[in-house]
Amino acid sequence: MFHCSGVYATVGFPSVFFAGCEVPFGRCGVISDPLALAFLAAAVVSAGTVVDYWTHPHFIKVRSMSFDFWQNLQFAIPLVGLAICVATGLLRSAWLQGRGPLIVVGISAALLALTPWWRLLHEHSILYPPAHYLARQAAGLLLAVLFVCMWLHVAWQRKLPPVLATLRLPAVSQRLVAAMTVLIIAAAIPDVALTGLWSDYLGRMRSVVDSRQGIVRASNLPLLDWPDKLFAQDWSLPAMSASVSRTPGGAFVRVDNDFLSNPPFDPACGTLPRLKGYGWRK
Repeated sequence: MFHCSGVYATVGFPSVFFAGCEVPFGRCGVISDPLALAFLAAAVVSAGTVVDYWTHPHFIKVRSMSFDFWQNLQFAIPLVGLAICVATGLLRSAWLQGRGPLIVVGISAALLALTPWWRLLHEHSILYPPAHYLARQAAGLLLAVLFVCMWLHVAWQRKLPPVLATLRLPAVSQRLVAAMTVLIIAAAIPDVALTGLWSDYLGRMRSVVDSRQGIVRASNLPLLDWPDKLFAQDWSLPAMSASVSRTPGGAFVRVDNDFLSNPPFDPACGTLPRLKGYGWRK
């Protein structure tokens, strides 16, 4: 995936460095210095990784998928609500003092909490677990923007723009914190729903591998039916069979692959760690 940790580690460096300052850009606390160095070290490591794999075909493909984050409902819905609040707040800072932000965030929270049941209205409006792979491409850049905003909010002390002056009002900041808390709670509901579906899927997979012997063809299983199609991935089925089985080694599920339509992962993208010592105990 396209790791953006180097980006937001770099922009987050000033936020952590000045977190313990008594005055802006002044003497910093003891705790903030090591944290700032840790952020800087993370930025160096992440930037080196990005440079090494920048021209790799898989990395190029993943970068091109960064704009598909809208496919993740759990990411896109809150992002739209926050974008509306930001845009309106920049144009009319007084709007932040009213009920407008609470209404926008409340609607976003309601839509977010109901996402597990959108499928009842539209078949393709589902919570697709691997969609987080797409959303976290854009999440790094979003975190970088949030870090910059936090830095400006703390460091900008003179001639405040209207939006920053409004955000520093206790009543406004308290309402926004409460609104974000509601949004976090709403985001937990789809996760709970997916966790339940995932648990049921593991139970069905366990019953298959525990009741059979040898190779179990995935084509003979209802892996493309709801809700198993949310979790079944070709490459993960053999390992998943061994993980969930009460009698490992007895049976495993696999998909017939011609290795052309779905080629193996390119080993040039990285090396495997040593796995000696990891396995079933005899």
